[in-house]
Amino acid sequence: MKPVKCHSQLTFPGHGDRFFCSHPRVFAPNSLVHTPICLTCTYRNQPPPEAPRPLPRHLQPSSDLIHCLFRNESTKESSDISECSHPRHEQAWNAKCRVCKDYEMPLKQFESPIKSWSVGVTTAPRAVSVLDRTLESLSRAGWPEIHVFAEPDSVVTHKADQCYWHQRGKILGAFSNWYISLTELVLLDPHADAYLLCQDDIVLSRDTRPYLEKVLWCNEGSQVLSIYCAEVHDEPNHIGFNQLDADWNTCGALALIFPNAVARALLCDPLFLDHRRNGPSNGDACIDSVLGRWCRRSNIRYYVHHPSLVQHTGHYSSLWGEIAPSPRRRAGSFLDESESALEWFNRKKTNSKFSS
Repeated sequence: MKPVKCHSQLTFPGHGDRFFCSHPRVFAPNSLVHTPICLTCTYRNQPPPEAPRPLPRHLQPSSDLIHCLFRNESTKESSDISECSHPRHEQAWNAKCRVCKDYEMPLKQFESPIKSWSVGVTTAPRAVSVLDRTLESLSRAGWPEIHVFAEPDSVVTHKADQCYWHQRGKILGAFSNWYISLTELVLLDPHADAYLLCQDDIVLSRDTRPYLEKVLWCNEGSQVLSIYCAEVHDEPNHIGFNQLDADWNTCGALALIFPNAVARALLCDPLFLDHRRNGPSNGDACIDSVLGRWCRRSNIRYYVHHPSLVQHTGHYSSLWGEIAPSPRRRAGSFLDESESALEWFNRKKTNSKFSS
């Protein structure tokens, strides 16, 4: 097909049939178009835009390796080919990355790395509701705007008018409610920098949000972060965020942070979703284990924070009933609900990879 000439077409190496469209009113995945699209576009017959989109760095002529959030550069199999942790791809190389619809800029440290959050809490019926305390603690930690995803017969909190209340029409179970809640956060706030999904029986250290905004993200790469650290994962000699060798033995889905791109990658992973059909306990539990295994399989780094910024307050499970505290269900070292995480950081000057 004969190419169409247009003032907004920008070419890039290796793909003569694909173009980057710099027109700000043309929308295509990663702004990549080809001739059939250009033939139907009327903007080519109009004056050039005053403020065209710039050609992204990864499309500019260069022999350098193209850096992507999901590209694992430590596994280079040749000068250009490396592993890709996105569930739709297995390998990455420059020519492929230039036209990949799933391309994401790497996470880097900026002056204000996280500007927007979307926060959710999953809740279910309990013998004694602790949701009010959890919402108060989240507010003191820095997140006053919260979505609550409630299973049927959950106690309606006195603070329901101060949050976004999402009432389920039927019982979903722990895993399904968690998965759908994360999906709703992504769909409700598609441009949030990070998603925080919590359970309803936790308390947090004061000023956790400003502390996190000070230390995230210093390293590049894809990652999941737990601000709850179960006692079995304690590393007393390593203060701050520490990488966990995540797998099925991962403990604690009480307060998890997902960068935007990682949340979307998890939700579109068919093997993660298959847990609901074929997982143990009828696919209704083991959120932490399934997430840990997904991180290992997808080469997603999993971090826990020591000391824990979250404490587990519940001793009753909607799945298992009354449960005694154990090293898997309780933080061994918790800053305390009244202590400021930001003041603690300024005192300790954490030595983790995320320290500033």
